Amino acid sequence: MMLRTYFKNVSILVVINFLVKPIWVFVIDTKFQLWLGQAAYGRYFVYLNMIYILSVVLDLGLHNFAVKSISEDDSSKSEFISNLWLSKIILCAVYLLLVLILILVQGLTFSEGMVFLLVSIEMMIFSIYQFFRMIVQGLQFHREDSLLSSLDRIFLILIGGSILLLWRETSPFSLTSYIGFHILAYLLSIFLAFYYFRKEISFDIRSSHRIAVLKIIKAAAPLTLITLLMTIYTRIDSILVKYFLENGDVLNGSLAYSNRIIDSGYNALALFSVFLLPTVARHHLSDLSDYARRVVLFSGVAVTGISLSFILGCLFFSEEIYTRLYPASTSMDIDVFRIQIWSIVGVGWMYVFGSYLTATSRYRALIVIAIFGVLISVFCNYILLQKYQLIGSAYAGSIVQISVGTANLLVAIYYLFYHRKSTVKTI
Repeated sequence: MMLRTYFKNVSILVVINFLVKPIWVFVIDTKFQLWLGQAAYGRYFVYLNMIYILSVVLDLGLHNFAVKSISEDDSSKSEFISNLWLSKIILCAVYLLLVLILILVQGLTFSEGMVFLLVSIEMMIFSIYQFFRMIVQGLQFHREDSLLSSLDRIFLILIGGSILLLWRETSPFSLTSYIGFHILAYLLSIFLAFYYFRKEISFDIRSSHRIAVLKIIKAAAPLTLITLLMTIYTRIDSILVKYFLENGDVLNGSLAYSNRIIDSGYNALALFSVFLLPTVARHHLSDLSDYARRVVLFSGVAVTGISLSFILGCLFFSEEIYTRLYPASTSMDIDVFRIQIWSIVGVGWMYVFGSYLTATSRYRALIVIAIFGVLISVFCNYILLQKYQLIGSAYAGSIVQISVGTANLLVAIYYLFYHRKSTVKTI
């Protein structure tokens, strides 16, 4: 019965997201991509990936640490959440300082620096919203989190759709305007979520303690390293394309087109980790450990089936998809998409089995896997980027994700079936 209830909640989450997010990805955002042009959107894509690496400072492992810790013990949640929020505020201040330093180091023009700064602010506000969701997940508010998972996209659809209807196509639409309405959507999401949960969650940082904050950041240190390494091997491709290939911004526009579609698959698979991590963290050492184990295994089977179905569908209809979404696309754009689509199965395994390893504090294994991913990424990009240019970058991305996903799968299977009674060791 518990397993049925769990997957019922997951199904609600999936249905809500499939009703909302495709409208944003395939109807609204695609139009803005065409408005901005391949070079401008490619530049935005590169900046976003650079900031993704820098945004590790915004996290420092706090997000997954919050879910895991609150799920395991919510008896003193009020003071703990206050300390978490103070930690988040400190990290945001450090992050903004590093962003300003990076703008100066890069020697960007004023307009480029403003775009970079706005993308950084967009990422920070989105991170705050995701941090809020992590607390909600840790408190096991599954139905509420199902709504929060699409709330930001609902606001993006409403604001973006209004712009599409009211904006005159003869007038230029700037990249700063595009970033600006993203920031507005995330701020509205935070405000509405805060209003709804104001009684359930304490935001009084006056009750926080400096020593407790330092202990939280120290305890989250392994997850910080894991997050940093994962961000490097997943985001470095576009940066290398920009700086090592001619017309890097235009080529990154091709990667951005592909990633826009593939990210919708990533987001769908990520939904399985939303409930899985807090569920396993709460039950894996209790009498319900077998229940947690079944949740992991059934989730693994589900994401494998969904991934392969999505891949096959995209391969068969790739030309139709690109003709419909990107009329000016080339055969190379479609080839990049067909290669990158295979990364989805690896990402699905990472979301499920990586969440299991995180929930059971198998940090050493996760760090080794992440280092493995970085080494493969550097090696594959060094070899393939020089030989095959943009196509080589697409191959490198898929090889890395499949390799890392397989490593997560094998290590998780080992602990699920052959090492179940061992004492969990952390670092």
